[in-house]
Amino acid sequence: MASAQQLERALTRAVREAGARPALYKMLMDSEVLVFVEAPGGQVPTIWDTKIVAWVRRDGVQVIPIFTSSMALRKTKLRGELTYKVKVRDLFDANREIAFHVNPGSDAELQLSVDDVASLLDHDTISYGISPGRLSGDIDLFAMSTELPEFQLALGVLFADHSDIEQGYFFEIKQASAVDRSLVIGLVTEGRSKELLHAIGTVLMDTYRGELAVDTLYLHAEDQILQALKQASVQPFYDRSWGARLSVSDAGIQ
Repeated sequence: MASAQQLERALTRAVREAGARPALYKMLMDSEVLVFVEAPGGQVPTIWDTKIVAWVRRDGVQVIPIFTSSMALRKTKLRGELTYKVKVRDLFDANREIAFHVNPGSDAELQLSVDDVASLLDHDTISYGISPGRLSGDIDLFAMSTELPEFQLALGVLFADHSDIEQGYFFEIKQASAVDRSLVIGLVTEGRSKELLHAIGTVLMDTYRGELAVDTLYLHAEDQILQALKQASVQPFYDRSWGARLSVSDAGIQ
């Protein structure tokens, strides 16, 4: 289980780096947080006789505020008399019809809708409808027609946390049975992880600004598609051999 400090660092990083959000969501689901509660007669709160306090936002939506630590709790403008520490997964599972607000009032806060909570319970991340693509029949392969720097950067951050991914490619294909082209994320990897697919879905949802449908395709070293990419001089946008990516540091200069 992650500490409050680890969770808060992950939350701060995820605010500025979309590729770090799947790791944050997974960490959040395995963490404990503080909630405001009401106990009968001012008694010491227990899991059996307390009620969690929810707020009503200005738009009328009811949300449960949750806090990663007592320090994060002190930053909010609203107060509650009693707090109780709960496991996030259990809290979400018991309150599937309500939204949540992580660290309201903080510089790194996170709002979760009812649909977000359902996805987190199902996949440990916020992702919808992602699945591996399959090619059949004749296809035409093209280099990307549009640059997607934000999407590319976020996927590079994500892939750096998955040691089984050797390379990542962007390219477009036109299948004989399809009307339009689609954008393909080609992954050179031996893995076939549903967790990775949902993580890619998270990044896609947050950063993809293109107009084409997006598919994910697994490739191996001797794959004909990979050979065709090399012949077409399509270069990988991610390669594990490049080493760690440099990112903005939280360290200050004294």
